[in-house]
Amino acid sequence: MISRRHHYVPQWLSSRWANDRRQIWVLLKKDKKIFQTNIGNIFAKRDLYTLNKDTEDASTIIEDKFYGQLDSNLSVVTNRMVNNVRNGQAPKFENVHAKVAFLDAACRSQLMRGPNSLSASLGDLNVDAIIEEVAENRRKQGLFNQTERDELGIPRFRDELIRESEIRARISQTSNELLDAFADSLVEFCITLPADSFLLSDYLCDGRPGYPAKNNTMYFPLSPKVAVRPIFWAGKILSSNIVPISRDSLRGINERLFQQSDIVAATSDQQLLSLAKRFNLKKVTKS
Repeated sequence: MISRRHHYVPQWLSSRWANDRRQIWVLLKKDKKIFQTNIGNIFAKRDLYTLNKDTEDASTIIEDKFYGQLDSNLSVVTNRMVNNVRNGQAPKFENVHAKVAFLDAACRSQLMRGPNSLSASLGDLNVDAIIEEVAENRRKQGLFNQTERDELGIPRFRDELIRESEIRARISQTSNELLDAFADSLVEFCITLPADSFLLSDYLCDGRPGYPAKNNTMYFPLSPKVAVRPIFWAGKILSSNIVPISRDSLRGINERLFQQSDIVAATSDQQLLSLAKRFNLKKVTKS
């Protein structure tokens, strides 16, 4: 069955804020509504990643093959990390390549996943250049000729080439500089006090996507109690540490998550009501 509801905040992540019935508290800031709903109903948009969505050639390959596989892997890996951190055991990376792979998948790819980020990425994309680049590679391998391009037609040919390049152009532009920054970063796992919780938002982290500034930090909540923090260009020995988050620091992180997001979720309605009041979001209703 083809999936047409695409989650830009994956359900493996939002489920950690939900109860046993997969219900989660949500605040829609624009509508000023707080309510409880199933995680399948939020942080999603129909056909967000569908290619040729209004034609008979509609394809959900990005959702099914790219994010589907990515989510399957990250669900297992991050679940183990969260459990380790909560038990006081710092997750270890086998080598720098393993750490780069995790940060690229868990942080960079997630940042480029939302509707606004994806649209910006596609807007900057030079599709014709990518077509020619991949076509040239196919020519060298004896897999392509001009007749094939003419027969396929530009729209279908374009999508075929994007598939061959593992849809990299549709997700984000490859950046060796950014990956180098990941390789040089120190990874810390931050844990809250027992009574406190991170928010979950449609922005996923409290920083801005793009190229991180030197010594910049961003917090990516992996659960209500645990967040990962890559410190870019840290100039420190590659390692993993567990760092307690003070109540003041957590308040600042949650306030940034709240301010820059359209949709936020929490383990309780009281946390959302408190933030709405703090930021003078008037006439908020709860159902």
